[in-house]
Amino acid sequence: MQYFNSKNKRKALVVGGSLSGLMTAIALAEEDIEVILLEKTAEGSREGVGLQVDGSRFYQSKTEKRLRQLASGGKATVELWSSIEARLRNAAHKEPNIHLLFNQRVVEVGQSTESAWAETSEGERFHSDLLIGADGHRSLVREEVAPEKIDADFAGYLVWMASTPAEDLPLDKRPEVTNGDVKMMNSADVFLFGGGDEG
Repeated sequence: MQYFNSKNKRKALVVGGSLSGLMTAIALAEEDIEVILLEKTAEGSREGVGLQVDGSRFYQSKTEKRLRQLASGGKATVELWSSIEARLRNAAHKEPNIHLLFNQRVVEVGQSTESAWAETSEGERFHSDLLIGADGHRSLVREEVAPEKIDADFAGYLVWMASTPAEDLPLDKRPEVTNGDVKMMNSADVFLFGGGDEG
């Protein structure tokens, strides 16, 4: 089956359709590269928690500005993972240079002198000029490129969040500017906070 529309454009395969895969596909499409994105799950079936998105506007390229706008509306705020993913996926669907293919489990990747390729569990092989792995911690693409280090380094942190009325908190834990145990986060009409546990 033919998915690429143009014989003249550069072509890329992106393996993995989570946030990084979608952002990569959008960034490549901005450079007039035609992209096939292969995602093993059904469309819209993935979930996550909340993310703090940096809405800074300094030193941004056109592509970076677009991606930040899609991810956060241009604001530094806590966003639901599912909201960010939905905005990115919707933007990718509208981009003529991007072909989103769901339920496509990639089982093998490689390259020849002519192209890079990815093969699915159904035996379909996709060829392109470039293959990009956005397929998570135990990446099939990483295993092919760097078999000596197949596990990615963790580059983030986990924050548990909950909401509760301030009056239900002990006095010494209520959100005050002077309370060093509480991290205030931006919001117009509500607040979010986090505290550390010394256990």
